[in-house]
Amino acid sequence: PAVSLALLAQPDVALPSCLYGTSADLHTASTSYAHVPEVTSEASASSSTATVCMKNKRRKENRNMFERKRRTNINERIKELASLLPRRNEPYFEVVRDLRHSTGQILKASVNYIRRLKVDVEHSKKIEAQRLSLEQENQRLLARIKVLEAKLQLLSVTTQDVTSHPGPATTPESKHDRRC
Repeated sequence: PAVSLALLAQPDVALPSCLYGTSADLHTASTSYAHVPEVTSEASASSSTATVCMKNKRRKENRNMFERKRRTNINERIKELASLLPRRNEPYFEVVRDLRHSTGQILKASVNYIRRLKVDVEHSKKIEAQRLSLEQENQRLLARIKVLEAKLQLLSVTTQDVTSHPGPATTPESKHDRRC
């Protein structure tokens, strides 16, 4: 803060507390006066100190307001996280069963829950990949069945003949062999 050398030199003048923090700050201000403008009258000195005090007060108020908003925002997000965690009789409740309503516990339970969900998502991806692989294999096998059925039709054998008569095939020659 800008304090005139004339004010510091006068022992009867009481400086406002907003101009100095400690006695060390006051000593530093009195010894390093090269950057401090010289004030000629006490009236202008008191108005400048009042201005400095007001600026400092506004800075503190702004900082306090900013900090209050930041804390409020953090607390709201923590509450939101807690509301997203599974409740009793919901899947994954065992992950957050021991939840206490402190900020640290909510964050810890949220991290555990997210990790568990990630594992399950990876597992689901693997299962989906296996399902797609099996589906492709089924399509390939169905195509193979169609090819084989087409070959059977070329040989004049229907699929019903093959599936309805599990025993040996009867041909005119085999009937002749049985009689003999």
